[in-house]
Amino acid sequence: MGWSYVILSAVLIVLFFFANYTLLKIILPDKRIALFAAIAMMSIWLYTFALGWRTLNSAFPEFIIYPHEFPRLVLFPLLFAYVFEYVRFYENELWLVISMLSIAIIGIYPLFVFWVPVFIVMPLLLSCFFCTPIERAKTIALAAHIILSAILILCLQISFPLTLPYSSVTISISRAAYIWNNITPLWLVNANLFSAHPSYLIDKGWQIILALFVIAAFYYYRRKSSLADILSKKNIDVRFIITLVAAAIGYYFILFNPFIVPFLLKLFVWPYPLYRMHEAVVVLSNCVIYGALASIIFAPILGLFKENVLGKLLPITILVVCSLSPLLSQNLKTIVGNALFNNTSPSMLRLPNEHPYAELSKLEKGVVAVDMLMAESVTALTHHYVVAVPRDSDISSTEQRAIDNSSILSYNVNFHEMKKLLSRYGCKYIVVPKDSIAVSKFDGNATLFDKVVDAGSDIIYEVKL
Repeated sequence: MGWSYVILSAVLIVLFFFANYTLLKIILPDKRIALFAAIAMMSIWLYTFALGWRTLNSAFPEFIIYPHEFPRLVLFPLLFAYVFEYVRFYENELWLVISMLSIAIIGIYPLFVFWVPVFIVMPLLLSCFFCTPIERAKTIALAAHIILSAILILCLQISFPLTLPYSSVTISISRAAYIWNNITPLWLVNANLFSAHPSYLIDKGWQIILALFVIAAFYYYRRKSSLADILSKKNIDVRFIITLVAAAIGYYFILFNPFIVPFLLKLFVWPYPLYRMHEAVVVLSNCVIYGALASIIFAPILGLFKENVLGKLLPITILVVCSLSPLLSQNLKTIVGNALFNNTSPSMLRLPNEHPYAELSKLEKGVVAVDMLMAESVTALTHHYVVAVPRDSDISSTEQRAIDNSSILSYNVNFHEMKKLLSRYGCKYIVVPKDSIAVSKFDGNATLFDKVVDAGSDIIYEVKL
């Protein structure tokens, strides 16, 4: 299973790179700069992955085979690329591709029932103000087709009849707002009016907004358009830039709107589709930011070497040298690692050989009770299952697993309760830190536990049931 995961991930990572490059090639008017930006994005991610692996908190391609990650990291960027190309030329082939790709994405992961209309349909409708009547009719038909398809897929996914009382919905909204506020701050106007906190714009939003201005200026510089051309409805670059802006930051008008957010929470009864909206377009945002940086760095160089072989090879050569140098120098590797992280996580290249993963890999397959901060790494790097993993969830079974896992590790229950918990999850091994006060309890219960291995700062016990 582990090698299947690795091989499938490696294949999909190649698709991830080409999806990025396809999107960048359409966003930027120069293929060389697009290739540079795509390689830069992939290099940064590889260093993030190899120098200091940060499991689900990074929410990036190490989990690309997950059902919700593949459409978000591969299919959605391709959909954006075809939409941006469509608003330039309104080709019938692109109309069909956008329609089919939208339906496929919505069918793979249900949250795209909401995300596709926000990030795809809204920009398409906005582009209608800058095109001819025939193009407008074609675009409205495409938007309607996507929305109707989303509704049909949603109806197939919903169980009928729905018998949820209004009082339960009100309680769920309060709970949803509470969960959202614990994950990312909410801006609370009053009990009935709230939205995402504007501090997000100060922390991250300014980067994408500034990058959009840079790309717009780069188009003006490359095309040398006159003011009359810019104001013309026939200017395909203007139409594209407006669609790009709407796709990249248009959702801000929903997420930071205290009048719309409560209504949507009442509709969804769960905050996930809203507070994860920025993750739905993380590839587009990164493409815009890296594309803008690449344009600033290499536009002057490419201007000097426009018809020269050096102009074609220089940007990629510089990038390859910069990308490989940290791998060849320990000092540079440390500098890059410190720049990318605020922690001292072990390298993903070394992590499988670190304690306690190396010791667990040598034991017979089973269920492991382990600290939840290590649980995801145990499942990824060994052949074992775990009792519980950390999740942003309100599902009672998930919460109960976390409680039971804590009870097993701390040994804060009596002998018979411990046997019930171990039997309930089929627990075979327990990883206990050496400095835990529960070590003496495990050592003193030889009828139930065997100390099988000393794993650095942890002790691994085998359950005898």
